[in-house]
Amino acid sequence: IGFPSVTIDKDSGIRLNLCLNELKTIYEKEFDVAKNLKLRVKQVLNIDLPETEVGFITMFLTFDELKSDDSRVAVIVVMHGKSAATSIAEVANKLLGEELAIAYNMPLEQKPDKALADLIEIAKSINKGRGIVMLVDMGSLVFFGDVIHEKTGIPVKTMEMVSTPMVLEAARKAMMKASLDEVYNAAINAGRYIGKVYGSSFAINRDRKNVVVVACITGRGTAVKLESMLEQRYSLQKNGIEAVLIDASSKIELKQKIDKIKLHKNILAVISAFSFEDNSILHVSTSDIFTKEKAAELSNKVAAIKNMNTIYNMSAIIKKNIDIDVLKYMNSFQKLYLKLLSKGILLNDDTVLGLVLHLACTVENRLKNKKTTHITIDTEKIINKNLEKFELIKEAVAVVEGDFVLKLSDVDYVNIMRIVFP
Repeated sequence: IGFPSVTIDKDSGIRLNLCLNELKTIYEKEFDVAKNLKLRVKQVLNIDLPETEVGFITMFLTFDELKSDDSRVAVIVVMHGKSAATSIAEVANKLLGEELAIAYNMPLEQKPDKALADLIEIAKSINKGRGIVMLVDMGSLVFFGDVIHEKTGIPVKTMEMVSTPMVLEAARKAMMKASLDEVYNAAINAGRYIGKVYGSSFAINRDRKNVVVVACITGRGTAVKLESMLEQRYSLQKNGIEAVLIDASSKIELKQKIDKIKLHKNILAVISAFSFEDNSILHVSTSDIFTKEKAAELSNKVAAIKNMNTIYNMSAIIKKNIDIDVLKYMNSFQKLYLKLLSKGILLNDDTVLGLVLHLACTVENRLKNKKTTHITIDTEKIINKNLEKFELIKEAVAVVEGDFVLKLSDVDYVNIMRIVFP
């Protein structure tokens, strides 16, 4: 469910709600609360709010109840062999951070009839009402799309000579809720975009602009005021950070716009009254700007944004000196950093540099089963004395362990703890 459509009054610049009756019907209780707030404003401030403002107050009250719209083009990779399709789909999904591409492996000994029957059932299960883009390698698979359409009625567009960039571009467009034709055409033209903008990784895309997104559901006017306040207090431009203003009439639209910006820019933070599900982005509530008591907290978060730039600049050093997947590591470290930040732990530049390098070396050692020489310490005693900090570090490092499928030792945790809490 999304919010009713809105438009802009060209004379006043005020957003007018065209479907107040829908709001009254769908969100009856919230609308009544909004009307009571309108009365209180009249009583206390002697300001008579227009009924359209009642509609916008209702929108705020119902924002978190919106359901996600899962309708989008499905992407399936079909290739001969035991794991070829799976490998390409996994790469695309990993880079985009979402399970978008479905893989079907067709062993050479498998009969085409069996593969076709399987794919018909898969098509029925993955179709979300927008059609399917099928990327295949060769042979009879090229013609399967037409048969699937005839058997199921599901629109299917097929591309042969599949490659990783094609799957990546198709999945990226599907994630943006593009149409079937748009997803198909994007995959065909994928070659011209190779090496430019794939996934949400910041580590490889250092040439992209660092931005802070300022989001508002009641129009860009409020966002402009928020941007001005941020610039005056925290000098974003001086720190090479651009403010991007967006408006969204629903949580779904907000997420879509953020996802679209992520494809071309490094989002360092989102200023918004509403939270969203993306642990890779720092979220700053608008209340942090307006409430004096939280001024210090917001200052720390802006300082944290500066630290993000320090993290970005480390990718080249790690790539040159440490034998790990730098793309995966930098994304993983970003999540660790935001986890520490969410616990109120702000690291200075020197600490960030030390932690990035130390943890990268630790990951490399564990992946290669290297024996490391540690300074002799009473690990158990240190843990017992700093149990809360120790558990916090374990929780933060868990994301790195999960991404690299490894387990650090208590000594590793203690060493990391001593860097974070010197």
